[in-house]
Amino acid sequence: MADYINKSIICQAYLHLDPAPEDLNDDELKEALQEFLGVRAEFFLYKEVGTDVELKEGSLKIYLTIAGSIYAGISQYPSFREGIDLFATDAKRMSEYAISESLFITKSRHDCILRTEARTGVCGTLKKIADEIDAIRRQNGEIDPSRLIEKMEKLKKVIFTFKDNVNSVEDKAWVFPQLKGYAEEQIPKRAKARPGEAVSQEIQEAFTKERRLLMRSMNLDG
Repeated sequence: MADYINKSIICQAYLHLDPAPEDLNDDELKEALQEFLGVRAEFFLYKEVGTDVELKEGSLKIYLTIAGSIYAGISQYPSFREGIDLFATDAKRMSEYAISESLFITKSRHDCILRTEARTGVCGTLKKIADEIDAIRRQNGEIDPSRLIEKMEKLKKVIFTFKDNVNSVEDKAWVFPQLKGYAEEQIPKRAKARPGEAVSQEIQEAFTKERRLLMRSMNLDG
């Protein structure tokens, strides 16, 4: 298995085939998939991205991983927010292509496919965070403020998980200030009441406190 100490997992693909295709040469399969991943990843994601293919015997299990830099992937787009969406889309596309190519090379069809899974890694998590930030901004004044507080509490946990999965010090130093700046810009400082209702002082204080804790979760030392 590859070493991801200085890289974050951009996307992965997993396949479980049983029975395994007959007369399959593991070395040739791994080489073909490695070449496919390398060429496509450089085109759809960015140059110099790292790829890894792992095979497990018995019923055939294929693990395909693309790892690299969040900064290199997102900074090629016009804005941070747009880059999150487009990089996540490209990562999803890449993992789905990897599954299709694996099935094609192994000549595997429905009868032997036990499971396939396309995973978007840190890209998918970052998009989930950004989408939830947008939802909190959009829903302020539309839903009960207590639900927005709950959303921020849950989002904080997702951010901590994301932080643990960003392996590169350089990526952390770039992405979290960007993410915090976006959140500061989008999430209102005060809860807005729904039409015909009022926000109590207690709820307003709870909203302000949870917003502050959410922003703190994006600090590099948080």
